[in-house]
Amino acid sequence: MAGLKRAKDLNLINFATFDIQLYQYHERVENGDLNIVVPGKYVAFSGPAATRQEIDHGVYTWAPENYTNIFRQLNVTTVVRLNKKSYDRRQFTDNGFKHVEMYVCCPLPAAKNCDAYPVGTSSMAASPPSRSFVSFSNFPSLTPA
Repeated sequence: MAGLKRAKDLNLINFATFDIQLYQYHERVENGDLNIVVPGKYVAFSGPAATRQEIDHGVYTWAPENYTNIFRQLNVTTVVRLNKKSYDRRQFTDNGFKHVEMYVCCPLPAAKNCDAYPVGTSSMAASPPSRSFVSFSNFPSLTPA
């Protein structure tokens, strides 16, 4: 609850405009398994798989190309891979998205170690208006791919 209160205090969530039906739709695996973390800034998604895979009768994971339309609707510009390679980054770059490798082992670095670094965000995706930035200074070899 403290995190939710903090997000409200920072105007990162507006309970009057939060669309619970849209949230519940997109959180399902067959609908992208994604969440708009900060509207206009970050979209988190658990995939993608290299190819669509059936995980239950009629329920499929998404491959990178399945995200293209929704990411364009959300003005996503950059995808950041935070986990092991499970797809070819060119599946995003060939569709006009920047792609960054940022392997992070848990726990994430403390906020005091964060610097400005262009990214979009497991993966995370960034969208305008102010282009999203995140960086972890204890990962000096981080470079856009």
